[in-house]
Amino acid sequence: MLDQKILDKCLVVNFCHGERTEKLSDFCFEKLGFVNRINLSDNSGFHEKFLQFSDIAKNSDFEFFIRNDADRLVFDGILDLLNLMLEEPDVSWSTGSYFDYLMNSYRIGTPSVHRKDCLVLLSENKNMMKDVQKPEANFARSIQGKFKLRDVDIFTNLHEYEQYPSKICNAFLNRLARNHYPRLYDDSHLKSLPEHYRNAIHHAFETYNEQGFKNSMVHQDFKFLDVGYPSAESLDIEKKYEEYLGLYNHLKKNKFK
Repeated sequence: MLDQKILDKCLVVNFCHGERTEKLSDFCFEKLGFVNRINLSDNSGFHEKFLQFSDIAKNSDFEFFIRNDADRLVFDGILDLLNLMLEEPDVSWSTGSYFDYLMNSYRIGTPSVHRKDCLVLLSENKNMMKDVQKPEANFARSIQGKFKLRDVDIFTNLHEYEQYPSKICNAFLNRLARNHYPRLYDDSHLKSLPEHYRNAIHHAFETYNEQGFKNSMVHQDFKFLDVGYPSAESLDIEKKYEEYLGLYNHLKKNKFK
């Protein structure tokens, strides 16, 4: 466990877009000892939120910035990722791994730990953040010659658990636009998902076939898929936290045994 003085040098910025786990995601950081937390919960798109994030970093006195999405449940691996930044002061941006509910596999991805330098550059050059399918990855590629970025196999979080079907539909639609299906998915696993999610994925296929390529990450209105699905208010935050902490620890043990 890192010293609280180190955690106090960090600001957690959670990108939110009506995720069912917004409060649970924030609670995970609270349980780890992160006191300084901001939820960006307006209706702006991902690339706009990332620009807000860069402005927040530029105008703050924090040393480290953790960027997360509210569909991710983060546990103690994030402390190891932060410790990497302490041990390697030349690293400006580090990203660990997660376990994805829909893919049923481990992947490299959000959250990331940032120093201020690369975010200040973006704040002062906002044209570097494009409204495309993968704006964060696009920006990262554009600065690789200026800053040291690290992807490491440090297991930090669970992704896409407990989401609304409308969110699953939007997420899968974006994956289709990135040509991630079928490469990153197992059809037998997708067919084993609960009915609400199977319907959401089916609708994503239908929408993609009708609309063709999707240029940005902007969510579409699929709320009709949520009819009959439990609301966010029905989540027992502490109970769910313990449930997913247990799952995270199990997956962590299996990954590194």
